[in-house]
Amino acid sequence: MENASTLSGIPPHSQTGPEPPPNPNCAAAVDLIDRGFQVIPVSPGTKQSAVKWDPWLNGLTREVVHDTWSNQRYDVGIILGPNLYVLDSDSPEAEEAIRRLCAEHGVHSNMIVKTKRGYHHYFRLGGAEA
Repeated sequence: MENASTLSGIPPHSQTGPEPPPNPNCAAAVDLIDRGFQVIPVSPGTKQSAVKWDPWLNGLTREVVHDTWSNQRYDVGIILGPNLYVLDSDSPEAEEAIRRLCAEHGVHSNMIVKTKRGYHHYFRLGGAEA
C-alpha cells in the first residue's frame, strides 16, 4: 500500500511546513570563494571556527562551501594569508587613520565589511584587489 504522500504526489518533506528562509551567509560565502577568498564556517555569534582548519582547507571547493552553509546557520570567516591583510577600525579615529594611510600610500580597499563595532578594510598585495 502506498503512503499518503505518494498518493497525493507531494514529497514527504514538503508536508512538514514551509521551506526555511535562505541563508544569506550561504550566498556571501559562495560569493567570497568565487572571488578567490578562503572562507571557513564560524560558530554563530563567535569568532570560533566550526571546523578544523587543515581538513577544511584541503577540501575547500565551491560545492563544499555551498553545501556547508546551505545546511547550517554558520557565520562566515575569511582566512588571511601572505597576500591578504585586514585593517580593523573600531572608532571614527581609527577610520580616519585608515583613510589617511590609504591616501598617503596611494592604496585603496575594494572590500570594506561592516562589523559589530566598526569596519574591516581588506587589502591584497601585489596589485590584486580585495
